[in-house]
Amino acid sequence: MPYSSYDHDKLETAETMRIERRIYFEAKDGDIAPYVSLPLEQLHAMREESAAAEQAIFNDLSTRAAAWEEQAGKTLLLDKAIEYTRTTVVQHTSNEWQKGEYDRYTRSNRVYQMNYHIYENTRYDREKQQSVPYSYSLTWGVYTNSPNRNGQAKIAGQDRKVFSDKAAMEKYLNDVSKHTTVCLRKSPRLSRRSTPSISK
Repeated sequence: MPYSSYDHDKLETAETMRIERRIYFEAKDGDIAPYVSLPLEQLHAMREESAAAEQAIFNDLSTRAAAWEEQAGKTLLLDKAIEYTRTTVVQHTSNEWQKGEYDRYTRSNRVYQMNYHIYENTRYDREKQQSVPYSYSLTWGVYTNSPNRNGQAKIAGQDRKVFSDKAAMEKYLNDVSKHTTVCLRKSPRLSRRSTPSISK
């Protein structure tokens, strides 16, 4: 052969296919001799014919590449189906409030969860001879839901927001809860529009 060739072919199933070939002229005198004696016009005609044959081969390869795309799409779909079946089912409360340990309340769906905890700050009243609350600390947060805590991402929340009045704290918590209800009741796909951003 009057050339050497190198291939850089690579296939990653369900992702990429690459077919690349490079050729380099390495003909000996005996390979080129029959051609140099031909008329230039004839050489041009032969060259055009050879290039047209190349183009036909390329067109056939392009058609086969399109067939690969369709098959790779099926492989990718199967990969995602396998990934889905291996995913641990997320536990949730179906958007209903549930009381957990240490008076922590949580409601969640397959994508989001909200929780809050109220702590009474007390001091001893000598006249009443008992501890009485003088303020309330509210901690709440909205997170993406996940089978494990390491996979959760915090979207919004506050830590130990203090209220001197219990009614004011409850009103604030109710407002926060209403705001995040929009997020919790949306379809299970995280988006900027469904992300609460309370920072009062």
